[in-house]
Amino acid sequence: MHRKTYIVNETPADQGQVQSTSGTGRKSHGGGSGRSVKSSRKGTTYNLTSSAPGTTSSMGDGKLVDVVNTRIGVYGWRKYCLYCSVLFMVALAIVNLGLLVFLFRVLKLDRNSAGPLEFLDDSLIVRGKAEFTQGLLAANVSGFNDTTLLLEGNSDVIARSVNTKGDYSELRLDEGAVTLESKQFIVKYDGQTYLEATEATTRIAAREVVVQTASGMHVSGAVQASQITNNFAEGSGLTLESVGQALAVRADGDVSFTSETGTTTLQGLLGVTLESQAEIQLVASKVVMTDLPADSETADVYSLCLCPDGTLFRAAQPNPCDAVAATMCP
Repeated sequence: MHRKTYIVNETPADQGQVQSTSGTGRKSHGGGSGRSVKSSRKGTTYNLTSSAPGTTSSMGDGKLVDVVNTRIGVYGWRKYCLYCSVLFMVALAIVNLGLLVFLFRVLKLDRNSAGPLEFLDDSLIVRGKAEFTQGLLAANVSGFNDTTLLLEGNSDVIARSVNTKGDYSELRLDEGAVTLESKQFIVKYDGQTYLEATEATTRIAAREVVVQTASGMHVSGAVQASQITNNFAEGSGLTLESVGQALAVRADGDVSFTSETGTTTLQGLLGVTLESQAEIQLVASKVVMTDLPADSETADVYSLCLCPDGTLFRAAQPNPCDAVAATMCP
C-alpha cells in the first residue's frame, strides 16, 4: 500500500492549478502528471497534479488530501488457504468421478441396461434374478432357450388376466394349493383338446384315462360312458361297486355284459331281479340252476315246476308237479 499527499485547489475546470507533496512532506510544483476529479458540487472540478520527487512548491490556498493506493488480490496466508481449498476440491471431484465410473462398471449401468436388466425397444430382458415389489404387467413372459423360468414369491404367486368387461381368469399358487378360477378350463395340445371343464360339463378327450388309487374312484353323481374296461396287464379285473347303496346301470339302447375269456357273475345277497317289458332270453348250450327247492333230494331226475307266483322248484320223478305243488308253492 502506497500513500501520496495532494494539494487541491478549488477552481473551475479550465483554470485550476493543483500542487502536491510527496509522502515525506516535501512540496512540489507544476508540471507532473495530472488528473481531474469531479466534485459532487455543481460546476466544481478538483485538479490533482503530482510533481516529480524533489521539487517544492507553495501550498497556497489549497487543501491537503491523502490518496491511498491499495493492491487488488489475495496475498499471504489467505492465498495459500485458497490454493489448498481449490486443490482439495479438485482431488475430491476426481475421487468421486472414479467411484462413479467404478459403480457404472460393476453394476453394468448404461443407457440400455441396469444390472441384470436390459432394455430393448420391444422387450425387457432379465439376466439373473429380478424382484418386482409392486407387481408385473406384461403381455408375454418367457424364458431363454434351454433354461428354466422360475416365478417365486414369499407369499402367494398370482397370474391374472382381466378384460374390459371385468371378467378375469386367475391362477393362484399358495403354500398348500394351486387354485384356478375361470369360467372355462381347457387343456389343449397341438390343436387337440384333451380336457375341457365348464360350470355345466367336464369333457375328457384322451385316448385313455387311468385312475390309480387304493380305494378306487368315487363318483357322487352319474357316470355316462360308452365303454368301461380294465387294464388287462394288471390282471386285477373290473369291479363296479356301490357300498351300502343301490347300483343302477341304465341305457337308452342295449346293455351288454361280455366276458371274452372268462365268466360273468351277477350276485346279490337278497336277490337278483331280471325284468323286461318284452322278454328275457337265456341263450347258452347249458343252463345250470343250483339250490332250487325239491320235494326229495335222493332222486336222479327232477321235473322243473313253476308256481303261480313264479317260484321255481324241482319235483322228483315220477311225481307230477301238481302232486307236490301244495307243499312246494308258498
